[in-house]
Amino acid sequence: MERFLKCVGMMCAAFLIFSGTVWAQDSYSRAPSDIRLGGNEPIVTPPSGGTISSFTQLPLDSDGWTDVAHIFQNPDYYQDSRIVYVSNSGNDSTAVIYTAGDSVVGNDPFQPAGNVQPFASLNTAYSYLRDGYPDIMLLRRGDTWNNNLPSWEKSGRSVIERMVLGAYGDISVDRPKTGQLRNGEDFSYVIFSDLELDENERSLNFEGNISHVLIEGILCPPGPTGGMVIQNPSGFGGVDYLALRRCVVAGRYRPSGSTGYVMGMYIDDSINLLLEENIFDDNGEDEFDVPSNTDLRCHNTYVMLGRGLGENHIWKYNISTRSSSHGIQAGNGGTIIGNLCIQNPIAIQTTREDSWYTGCSAEVRHNVVLHGTDISSDDRRGWGILITNADGQIIEENIVAENNNSGMPFGILARNDTRDGVGMSVNNVSIDNNIVYNWNGSNVIDGEQLSLIGPRISNVSITNNRFHANNSDLRIVQLSAVNDITESGNNSFYGTCPPSEQFYIGGTEYTLSGYKSVMNDSTSDSNQTVPSKAVGLLDYLTSVNETASFSSFYINLRAQRKGNWHEAYTAIPIINFVRDGFGFTPIIKD
Repeated sequence: MERFLKCVGMMCAAFLIFSGTVWAQDSYSRAPSDIRLGGNEPIVTPPSGGTISSFTQLPLDSDGWTDVAHIFQNPDYYQDSRIVYVSNSGNDSTAVIYTAGDSVVGNDPFQPAGNVQPFASLNTAYSYLRDGYPDIMLLRRGDTWNNNLPSWEKSGRSVIERMVLGAYGDISVDRPKTGQLRNGEDFSYVIFSDLELDENERSLNFEGNISHVLIEGILCPPGPTGGMVIQNPSGFGGVDYLALRRCVVAGRYRPSGSTGYVMGMYIDDSINLLLEENIFDDNGEDEFDVPSNTDLRCHNTYVMLGRGLGENHIWKYNISTRSSSHGIQAGNGGTIIGNLCIQNPIAIQTTREDSWYTGCSAEVRHNVVLHGTDISSDDRRGWGILITNADGQIIEENIVAENNNSGMPFGILARNDTRDGVGMSVNNVSIDNNIVYNWNGSNVIDGEQLSLIGPRISNVSITNNRFHANNSDLRIVQLSAVNDITESGNNSFYGTCPPSEQFYIGGTEYTLSGYKSVMNDSTSDSNQTVPSKAVGLLDYLTSVNETASFSSFYINLRAQRKGNWHEAYTAIPIINFVRDGFGFTPIIKD
């Protein structure tokens, strides 16, 4: 049946809606009461040249985008879905609701085979989606709606058969633009993709119990206060199997005079979480760049701690640039792999400190941090990797390089604090095969290439690392006590400060030989680390024949989207350029 419902006038709309509802109940083989639980479906075969996401269980095409059309073509899925199109040129009275077999839709609802008859109203189109079904609502690329999207209250059927809110039409055309995306009820099994939301407060705001939700290719443009907020204020663990992929959140600012905290992305109460290939740029700054209104609590990203519910948080291949304070604030740690941080005051904080959740594990591997900055002239920073509240963390094969601007250049910093009378600790940490290179800073008030500060530090090993600084005001290593490090070996330490001051342990200065003696380290040396090429961002841009300027780089970052996705402006090529300079093998996207 090519068309099963056509509204021909307002006088008969109610009758047709009723008829369509009865038809659906009589004809569909799977009703909402037949919803299958996520994880029980057979995994679909990947498309040609593509793969399957191990997190979402959804296929990815050869360009790395989630490929719902590939599932749509499988006769086991989406066969009873409704497909509604929305366009500025549409008409609610003549719009058609399509089904999977309609020739106008063809094999790919996102690129319909014929001329569809769309709705004009977002609310009217949404009203035809059915809770518990894999229905699809698509907005025409290039169109604009000045009102908010409907308050989202509907779920799909399963992990594979998700409800979809997305875009249709020529992918060379920009995303459809609309207002805020928010929810009114709990929901699950939904994909939100390829939309530009408005600039108002919380462009995307989901609260409550949500699970198996994919947010992909969404743009939160510059605007006041936070960009994305996803949380469950009424309880803990309500955000589960949330995937955020290839979204751009940029220029979310704190209104001048405001004292609120502004995040590009804020997530709380999450259990299973994937953050993959997103771009977070210049979030949390003051509206008019007033230094006195900057705040160390405004960040590009901020994930809160859970409540020990077995959280599985994965950060991979994201780009964080120009944050007001933290680039990646990883909450309770997890897997932090292959991320790129440029011009952030604090690039990566492995875990958050809170008195009600102490001792977080993390795997921090293959990240690259470049060009550190301060929060302001009065609030100096330039921290590459910050380790706090740790119990079982691996810091491995990360590169922190080329900082000539910040006033407190700590390459790798482990420290603890006391929260609500509870002392945080740094325990069981392996710092292995990392490089801190020319993390020199400017007008330095404090900083070291490696620093472990505070009490309650135990069982920390540093092996196979290369530390190199060309600032005579910087020590190489600072430790609060000799026993902070339980194993040291095969490291290269190089600095230009006086040899007798390069190591500062428990209030005493040491030479390299003195350090090795107190650490029982027989294999470390003072060899320089010299990359085979210049490894800064502008050097990379020159190498790929792109305009070698920071401003151009950030413009191109913000322009990333489906149909305009350039690998040169993704994390892995830049990371591999830097890794190659230091003799590391390239990382490969999994």
